[in-house]
Amino acid sequence: MRERTRRLDVATRRLGYSNLWPPAPDPRYSIAMRNVILIAAPDEERLEAMSECLETAGYRCLTAMSGAAALATAASYAPQLAILFADLPEVQGTDVCLRLKQEGATAHVAVVLIGKDSPQERFVATEVGADRYLADPVDDKTLLDAVRELFSKLVLNAR
Repeated sequence: MRERTRRLDVATRRLGYSNLWPPAPDPRYSIAMRNVILIAAPDEERLEAMSECLETAGYRCLTAMSGAAALATAASYAPQLAILFADLPEVQGTDVCLRLKQEGATAHVAVVLIGKDSPQERFVATEVGADRYLADPVDDKTLLDAVRELFSKLVLNAR
């Protein structure tokens, strides 16, 4: 038994693992999962346009076409940022934002909420915890500025 344990220890050291269980998270995984954005839009055209714009700027994008799909994707992949339209089918974007901020596992996710340009919508966005509110339609420059600003805040908060 002792010989078998010693061989296992030698093999794990050769592979770069320690004797500790569970093993430490692989740093390559955490690097690969940086700059991940969840985009939830009610129609495919806006979804594709936004994801293309953000992927061109170097971000990784996850997409959803409903509020329920956005919640499931956020729970599975833990993005750093979520861009949500207020008028999502099934579960509205404001409700998705509220649930993301209330859940312990997704409370760190920064949220950009996109909706009508009205004071009521802006008020609701701040009440549900959105980090930024943008009026629809959103041009690429405004979107990228908001995303860069929120990612820089996330980096500063992580330090």
